[in-house]
Amino acid sequence: MSTAAATPELLEREAELEALDAALGAASAGAGRLVLLEGEAGSGKTELLAVARSRGDRAGFRLVTARGSELELDVPFGAALELFGRPLQAADPVERAALFRGAAELAVPLFSAAPASPSDVLPGAPSNFPVVHGLYWLLANLAESSPLLLTVDDAQWVDTSSLRFLLYLTERLDGLPVVLAVALTPEEASTGGRALARLRAAPRARILQLERLSKDATAELVRARYFPDADDGFCRVVFDVSAGNPFLAHEMLRAVDLEGLPATGASAGRIERLAPPSLVRAIWSRMSRLRDEAVAMAEAAAVLGPDAHLRLAAGLAGLDIRTAAKAAGELVAAGVIRPGEPLDFVQRPIASAVYTGIPPARRSDLHGNAARLLGAEELHPDRLAAHLLHSSPAGQPEVIDLLRRAAARAVTVGSPDSAARYLRRALAEPPSPEDRPNLLVELGRLEAQVGDRAAIGHLQRAVKLIDDPGARAEALYEVGRALVTEGSYRDAVETLRRGLEEAGSEPSELRHRLLAALLQAARLQPGSRERGLLRAAEAVAVELAGSGSTPGHDALLAELSFERLLAGRRCEDVRAAARQALATSDPLEEGAGTLPFYDAVAVLTWADDLEEAEESLNRAVTEAERQGRLMTVATACFRRATALYLCGSLSGAVADAQRAVDAAASGWAVYLPGAQGVLALALIEQGQWARAAAVLERGESPPPEPTTLTRAIFLQARSALKLAEGEAGGALDDALAAGQIMVEDLETLTPAIVPWRSMAATAHQELGHTADARRLAGDEVEFARTFGASRALGTSLRVQGLVEGGRRGIGILREAVGVLAGSPARLERARALADLGSALVRAARPDAVDPLRRGLELADACGAAVLVERIEADLKAAGARVPRRMRRSAAALTPTEERVARLVSGGLTNKEVAQKLFVSVRAVEFHLGNVYPKLGIASRRQLASALAPSPTA
Repeated sequence: MSTAAATPELLEREAELEALDAALGAASAGAGRLVLLEGEAGSGKTELLAVARSRGDRAGFRLVTARGSELELDVPFGAALELFGRPLQAADPVERAALFRGAAELAVPLFSAAPASPSDVLPGAPSNFPVVHGLYWLLANLAESSPLLLTVDDAQWVDTSSLRFLLYLTERLDGLPVVLAVALTPEEASTGGRALARLRAAPRARILQLERLSKDATAELVRARYFPDADDGFCRVVFDVSAGNPFLAHEMLRAVDLEGLPATGASAGRIERLAPPSLVRAIWSRMSRLRDEAVAMAEAAAVLGPDAHLRLAAGLAGLDIRTAAKAAGELVAAGVIRPGEPLDFVQRPIASAVYTGIPPARRSDLHGNAARLLGAEELHPDRLAAHLLHSSPAGQPEVIDLLRRAAARAVTVGSPDSAARYLRRALAEPPSPEDRPNLLVELGRLEAQVGDRAAIGHLQRAVKLIDDPGARAEALYEVGRALVTEGSYRDAVETLRRGLEEAGSEPSELRHRLLAALLQAARLQPGSRERGLLRAAEAVAVELAGSGSTPGHDALLAELSFERLLAGRRCEDVRAAARQALATSDPLEEGAGTLPFYDAVAVLTWADDLEEAEESLNRAVTEAERQGRLMTVATACFRRATALYLCGSLSGAVADAQRAVDAAASGWAVYLPGAQGVLALALIEQGQWARAAAVLERGESPPPEPTTLTRAIFLQARSALKLAEGEAGGALDDALAAGQIMVEDLETLTPAIVPWRSMAATAHQELGHTADARRLAGDEVEFARTFGASRALGTSLRVQGLVEGGRRGIGILREAVGVLAGSPARLERARALADLGSALVRAARPDAVDPLRRGLELADACGAAVLVERIEADLKAAGARVPRRMRRSAAALTPTEERVARLVSGGLTNKEVAQKLFVSVRAVEFHLGNVYPKLGIASRRQLASALAPSPTA
């Protein structure tokens, strides 16, 4: 009879152990490493991780470990909670505060108690990016005292939120004293298949494929661990039947041992019956030899998963603690579980065999009992909800309450998809008739936020069940917003109109939100922007004058300011409403307040209040960065890029627009065509035409229907590039297409947003269509005078002056320069001065040099390389000396380099910059290493002066 140990020796794994040792050595020197152990179930991955932990412990590494579980696939950040749970529990209050300093604070909600009331958090569903970002910096803080070894076993069963954290960490391992060792069985990957594929594709990933044991290694296993006198025939049969899989070989050898078979070739027939298809039967055959109490403990451990502590497993098995401890010892002796707590199966296939061997009805009851048992442990509700998802509905109000609290907590950590699953299970419980409509609304709202088409059905069912008109109007508001998200703008308009009717005619917060949402939806559906709707909004605005601020009030004012802009109202009137809306609105508010804030700030941008728009957006970006809200950062950066482009800060515009465009890889899409357009416009001015063309080429996919304002901005940029490259025909087509969106879809004549008539007039002029050019240019001047903003009027006058030419054209250009003299739009002022100077040069006028020099100084300060070269050529043609460039080499910086340089020059440390930009410290060091030689400086102390703008005209 054998004396098999619980953990076998590793055979033929020398290369893998060397790779793990090398990763530990590199991490000790500050170079983080990712090691992926891949192989079929039972190939020895778990044992390799155990050896790695043992060696890491001896080398002074702090050990952080987790294991994926099928039970917790729906638990948001379940594996991350397991990874960091023990280090945080071991930390005293001072150490805990240090671990959560800086951006790590964003992860605090993950480890705090669930919110008391679901209604506190269910209205909004933020991204889980803040928690992911916070976990990264929590890990970085944890690694400051000693290097870290993170081991994650059974990664194919890790929840998607935790996988996203592991991916984020992988991209930033360089420079951290961290080894991330991940074991997975690729063929078992389910919901995390795509994330695991990205993990495998990481540039620094070392992938170790665990091969099956050779015939000689299998024989060594047989003789060294079980049967020293086994003959060659017996060893050969074990190898053939197990196919070299270590776990299968061990299971067969245990069965042979239990049945008392001789270790000779004569046992071949009996051994073949233990082949892999009968593995589950073989495991249960071994289990059947154990006492009932041991089997009950094994079942309890399989159901409880990571929470299978002895006391809890005993409670679920219905045993007292002494009997349970004895039964656990019996399971250890039988090689079913490992020694210690929590009760952990030696191999996952054993856990799966035990779990699937429990009859379904009994398994469902055990999960329900586990939820009740764990409920007394003050665990986070999502740990309990994971069991409830596997239990049968029983109409219990306390179950519904727990699932709603779990949904609320899932929302706080950015997992609305998990929250929706919890609420679907609560709906099946089922709730009382009185509570059912509320639950349907909560579920529908969450489904809408994750793009689930079931949202509208659930919300519409809620509407039918609600008797109270006010509550029905609230539900219709949610249906309308879900329809907008889906792109069903016509249905959204009809639904929101119905909601307005249900809300009644008396002023209310709900009515204001409905009206604001209706204005938004109507802008997206051509022909829906009825004058009566605008009159109603104006009437409400009069009613609200002087009243206190509320989210609905601010949202309505923001949308009204946008409508006034489109209607061509005077810019002073437009700005007033936008400023009032921005006075108290929150750019980070989830739900109704978010998009109206950005609509209002866009209005200020186009109405020439660039300074206030930029200040508002600076605050939005700073706070969004602090909270780690990547999507909000992207939206704010897009709007700020627009303001920076219009005021002539081209490098800043490129940096912000590129950040927004880059965020598309993380799912940001709402304003993507506009961000691509602004990025291309700024790049064109810098002379980076090839890069601008590449940006526009990536945005060439068919536009959504109906077309939107951001598409018009994209077409504006494409027209500008074609004009720059001499393709006047194509430029004209794109300008007219942008005009069709503005006039027909948005019903606006104002040139403040997209000056399509000026663009088309310029293209017509290039093509020799003088009459068409003059007509369009004249129309644009007329509309710009009506609006009254200096930038729009200066732009239209400049183009009209170029189209007219001659003495009259020079006069119009002088007017353009005068109009723009007090405008914050420095780039447009530089263009007007340049065009005036150029016209004077062509007319051989002696006063040409002054506007050219003033225009050159402005263009140089803006970084408008193309305009600078043109002005310099005109100065030479005028016989004037070309002044030395005032801007030296800041324009040579990439957008990311400039962003890093400006943050560092503002006094931030490299770590603080990394937290703001969501990159690693090593990445910041790399960018600074490029910045210094480009600016001709040697240290960060010189950055402020090197980046200081030159004086402007």
